[in-house]
Amino acid sequence: MTNFRTTLSKWMRPAALRRFAARGIAAVLLGVSFWTAPAASVRAAEAVFILGEDPHGSAGYFAAAEFYYRHSMPGARTVATLRSLAEVREYLVRNKGETPWTRIVLVAHGSPWGGLLVPIYSDGPRASLAAMEEARASREFPALPPGVISADGSIVLESCGLGRRDDYLNALGDLFRTDAGSAQKVEAAQGFVVFYASDPGAPQRWELPIAIRMLRGGRAEWTEARLSSQERRLRETLAGARAHVTRDPIDIIVNYPGGPIRDSREAERLATADPNVLRQLHSLGIPAASLRWRSEAMGNDRGLRVFGEGVALIAYGEARTTP
Repeated sequence: MTNFRTTLSKWMRPAALRRFAARGIAAVLLGVSFWTAPAASVRAAEAVFILGEDPHGSAGYFAAAEFYYRHSMPGARTVATLRSLAEVREYLVRNKGETPWTRIVLVAHGSPWGGLLVPIYSDGPRASLAAMEEARASREFPALPPGVISADGSIVLESCGLGRRDDYLNALGDLFRTDAGSAQKVEAAQGFVVFYASDPGAPQRWELPIAIRMLRGGRAEWTEARLSSQERRLRETLAGARAHVTRDPIDIIVNYPGGPIRDSREAERLATADPNVLRQLHSLGIPAASLRWRSEAMGNDRGLRVFGEGVALIAYGEARTTP
């Protein structure tokens, strides 16, 4: 049996973003809500899907993006009630107008290794790379009928860092391909997406630079002093940008019925012989060597538990760049 656990969302939580609000920014976000225009003024060529909502009592990240998209895409059809990619697909099919959709914006939390923190189906797996590939290969996620999305249309992900994962963007585009066409073009930011709403003034969208470093080993072996030293080095890569750093543990846990393992290299060889582990590493977009591998006996002759452990450091700067 293979069990996989990872923490992917700490760097995207509201607490990590409140620093911006403390510096006079009204609201920032990674997932957003949007203004819905009156039905009579909406054209069915562009659509914005809000695949999440602000936690109760948060600083208003969705409100800032709503303000931004009200100004930047005033004619778009906006939907804030769907929470899965399958629901988005059905909406696109059922609500296509006289012309195909040309621009589709998907707004959700996400990370370069975890992908969108949105399920493929309302009661199904999160839309990781591996899960999307499996859904497409099994045809559980049907292709779109011809003409739903225009041949030169695009899907835009408003989710941080996913522009760094061409394999993920290609898989999402393939998931939304039509019966008769090729995969859809998918665009995404490589940096940390921030929306800014000031009064007065037009709303703005910023993309902050980010840098990522994967440390081999679990949280127990990375003391505060060692982590702080690595964080200082990572900040230096964002030249001229005031940077904040967050830490995300990534753990893969595999149970085996076998006997003792001599060292970490043998633990890695055993784990990476498991197709499920290879699938998880592929989905995360990280090599096995980026994790530290170790094993523990489970007791009562129940076999071994093999761990692949790492800590991802994510630095994001305050330098502003507009798309």
